[in-house]
Amino acid sequence: MILKLKQKCVAENVNLGLDTLGVRIPDNWFSQLIKETGIPIVTTSVNLTGQKFMTSLDSLDPKIKDAVDFIVYEGPLRGSPSEIINLTTGEISR
Repeated sequence: MILKLKQKCVAENVNLGLDTLGVRIPDNWFSQLIKETGIPIVTTSVNLTGQKFMTSLDSLDPKIKDAVDFIVYEGPLRGSPSEIINLTTGEISR
């Protein structure tokens, strides 16, 4: 989901100073771990805007790999990317 921020509430490097914030809560063990800690975790998409999505660690864009501190990798990905629901415009995209 893309949400509108009414005030500055996240670090500028998280959303590059934009007035929106993307939030993703996948249905998997990692989301459950975050829920149990009660601490939000900032992550990145595994693709740059407009680029192909990652299917394996070998296809991860080197710019992303070099910019992160930690990678959770569970093997090759199958299926399709998540839908993006932009709550500021009403648009839905993949």
